[in-house]
Amino acid sequence: MEPSKKSSSKKSVAKSEESGNPYGETDMCCCCLCQCQEKEVKDLSCCGCLPIKCGVITIGALTIAIAFLIGVETFYGLLNEYTDWWYIVVCFVLLAPLFVGTAFFIAFFGKDTEGTRTLAFTACQLTIIAVTLLCIWNTIYFLYFYKKDKVYFGNTETGYLTLTKRQYFFFCFFITAAIDASYMYFVCVTAAYSDRLKEKKIPETMMDAMKDMMEEMMEEKMEEMMEEKMEGMDEMMMEEPAAME
Repeated sequence: MEPSKKSSSKKSVAKSEESGNPYGETDMCCCCLCQCQEKEVKDLSCCGCLPIKCGVITIGALTIAIAFLIGVETFYGLLNEYTDWWYIVVCFVLLAPLFVGTAFFIAFFGKDTEGTRTLAFTACQLTIIAVTLLCIWNTIYFLYFYKKDKVYFGNTETGYLTLTKRQYFFFCFFITAAIDASYMYFVCVTAAYSDRLKEKKIPETMMDAMKDMMEEMMEEKMEEMMEEKMEGMDEMMMEEPAAME
């Protein structure tokens, strides 16, 4: 029974290699058994539990969710009677890097290439920049321009959530620090994913160049052999009439 099992496993691996699948049929990854990552990055992980490609996709989805939530919350501030309209405008200007980073991740979702992997790395940096700038602007506005003693969230129809300035700054700084710390780690993840695939492409290009050189050499050898055969045939044709005479 053991030899039959070994032969069947070898056949399955051979079939997977012929079909273009870099993994054997018995070598399933933990990402929903979808084998979504390439063999070059198989030893890398995100957060210690996710395959790195699945982690990068999760980072992109998280970035889109953060951009949506912050955008909706900021736009909702236009209904607030206690804040100035230009405060909201400045918030959207400072959030522009976050929206650009979201577009970069959408491009990565469309096609995983060397360029889009670099865009995913850049998107994490833009997220840190946007969230940090927004925190700084909130601090400046509510310290120097906001004249109320308390910070009000909401509108007249649904009611207001009231916080002291100290409470508001605590939650603002805490959320900003959590997002920045997380995305600093995500920068490392996306950089490792991009760099590993770049490193693996260098030998592939060298192998392709060597194959091209071998093909050219084989063609030259074949041409030389054909020329030698043709010369031999010509000599034999010239010798036969002389022998007849």
